[in-house]
Amino acid sequence: MFQLLHAPTSFDQIDTARQRIYTTKLLQRQLNSIVTKQYYQHTLSETPPERHRVSDLLEHVPFELTGAQKKAIKQVIEEMHGPVTMMKLLQGDVGSGKTIVAAAATRYVLKQR
Repeated sequence: MFQLLHAPTSFDQIDTARQRIYTTKLLQRQLNSIVTKQYYQHTLSETPPERHRVSDLLEHVPFELTGAQKKAIKQVIEEMHGPVTMMKLLQGDVGSGKTIVAAAATRYVLKQR
């Protein structure tokens, strides 16, 4: 690979070397993510979720939550009580309701204390 990268004899060899480098970098990032996830995730005792903790917040929201928002809130709360530490990324389009899902999760955690 180093021969192809440092002393290529054709453009095809340059492309091959580039693909190899990009593939290696991608693999390294994936492996780093896996190791990081395993390091931070711990086994926990499962407890039943108490969804009523967020009902007072959701009652004061001036709009009806969509099915996807309700499902996301439910999943976040259930994963907080799962057997391993939750690692979650909330992703969605602008205006899809990420803020209300995050607010409900925050309210749920704060009501635990």
